[in-house]
Amino acid sequence: MKGRVLPTVLVVLIVLLAGCAGGGNGDVASGETPTDSDDSGGDVTLVENRTAALIEAGSYTSTWEMAFDSDGERAGATTYTHAVDYENERSNFGMRLAGEEGVSTDHETFYADGTMYSRYGSDEDATYQVATGEFSPGDTMFSVESSFASGADLEAFEAAGTETYDGVTVTRYERTDDPTWVTDQATDGEFTWTSFDYVVLVDEDGLVRYESWGGDGVDADGVEQTITFSYSLTGVGSTTVEDPDWLPAAQEQSGQ
Repeated sequence: MKGRVLPTVLVVLIVLLAGCAGGGNGDVASGETPTDSDDSGGDVTLVENRTAALIEAGSYTSTWEMAFDSDGERAGATTYTHAVDYENERSNFGMRLAGEEGVSTDHETFYADGTMYSRYGSDEDATYQVATGEFSPGDTMFSVESSFASGADLEAFEAAGTETYDGVTVTRYERTDDPTWVTDQATDGEFTWTSFDYVVLVDEDGLVRYESWGGDGVDADGVEQTITFSYSLTGVGSTTVEDPDWLPAAQEQSGQ
């Protein structure tokens, strides 16, 4: 029973966020009526070119996570991480997918000094690939970015003051209404939310520094479910991409 909703929620929502709503190309509140409040998030201006802004900053780390609990137990989780140092042309991308049966995918790529090192699996089961190439941190298996492209995407949110996140001042935007854009597209209407909240933090330069949504609900069979999503952008201008601990094994296998 616990695995019933998992494939639908995790797989479809990952595609939804990565495509229609992900990578800064989507309207997360499509089909919903924007608020008329003077405190709506639509008043904010987001940076037009995220990549250009981060290149100018020099470095960053971003993390994208989605988790799913069923009947009080972890049923699945997907995590993507991306650390980039533009000044020293170093980057690291990681992807980890886990379900009730354990970790199904554990992949990492590291680039430094004109060489891309890739790890598939972990520990004694790990295999490696090594290839030379140009520094192209944008060429990853998943774009680890926020779902928001412009301030218009935040029209359904309300500004809730300022705070400090990762050492910078950010404005907090919130909404707690029923997320029909998730429910209808990912669960075929067979999921009823009992609690939900969505938070977005935007810095003074218009970069989305943090985004999270999640809550509890009940599926068509009455099983309690919890779905959570988060995206974070940290270390802007201060990220250092270190050598991964598996690098010597990759170099040895390739004869370097």
